[in-house]
Amino acid sequence: MIRFSTILENSWYRPNWLTLLLIPASLIYAVGLLIYQLLHPLPRREIAEGLPVIVVGNLTTGGTGKTPLVVWLVRALIRAGYRPAVISRGYGGSRRGSLSVLETTDVALAGDEAVMMARVLDVPIVVDKNRRRGIAYLRQHFDVDILVSDDGLQNRRFPRWIEVLVLDGARRLGSGLLLPAGPLREFSSRAKTVDFVVANGEAGPGEIKMTTSLAQCVNLVSGETRTLSEMDKHKYVAVTGIGHAGRFFEQLVQAGVHFDPQQFPDHHVFSKDDFTRFGSGGVLMTAKDAVKCRSFAQPSWWQVELMVDLPPQFIDDVLHKLSLASEGVR
Repeated sequence: MIRFSTILENSWYRPNWLTLLLIPASLIYAVGLLIYQLLHPLPRREIAEGLPVIVVGNLTTGGTGKTPLVVWLVRALIRAGYRPAVISRGYGGSRRGSLSVLETTDVALAGDEAVMMARVLDVPIVVDKNRRRGIAYLRQHFDVDILVSDDGLQNRRFPRWIEVLVLDGARRLGSGLLLPAGPLREFSSRAKTVDFVVANGEAGPGEIKMTTSLAQCVNLVSGETRTLSEMDKHKYVAVTGIGHAGRFFEQLVQAGVHFDPQQFPDHHVFSKDDFTRFGSGGVLMTAKDAVKCRSFAQPSWWQVELMVDLPPQFIDDVLHKLSLASEGVR
């Protein structure tokens, strides 16, 4: 059965009768957005709690590769000698107040993306729906000198030093309409106010090209690792609940893996019952999905890891802007 969420997402990139039906709702959304922007002008580029903040966000709802870029950026900052931390809203998490996230933290409290990052990054990660409070918590409890905000481009209530916008290189801004008739969370003109535009896939003029590829597979039970070439001897069920499942499926096809695609809504809270109909065969999933399935994983379930690559000039330019932070120069 095709879910309504899938039908809605398809209409964002291939406008149809549903688009026309939802335009009045988008007009209401636009009015609310304008009021919010009048009450909260674009945030000043300043230091927050003595720490420069790099915001990595998007204009569209759904997967653009934002969180993998955050992981890449944190690792690049560490190599440059910084002591970074990550601040996140913790989408999907129920925690109120600031929460320091570990790899063992319950996804229901912190959200899937924060726990996923905690599994691959050895840096403080804090979730708080009030980012100002979360930033203050990080400043008080951890010895860090820079923060990376996973999402938050639309949140105008906390200062930042650098803004990075992530676009899907193939789908771009879709129909260019605001939610719910289109995928835009705010007006497309916002793209002109950021410091960097990173395109996941094909990049346009002035944009930075980000390339993602599937790497090795890790067994959720044993921790065994296999290359993708070793995975093409069997047929799997590829299960995912991410924003742009099509990219994951396409990369599996390009790698020569045989699979049956099974797409769930973004941030879907998986349970053991979701997998009953797939039997005892092999299952492939992303890291974001795996953190929600480890407690009931079977020996034939595998996490497919993602490799991210960006040009060296990007981090050089980021580091240059950060060098100006101590001088307060934009």
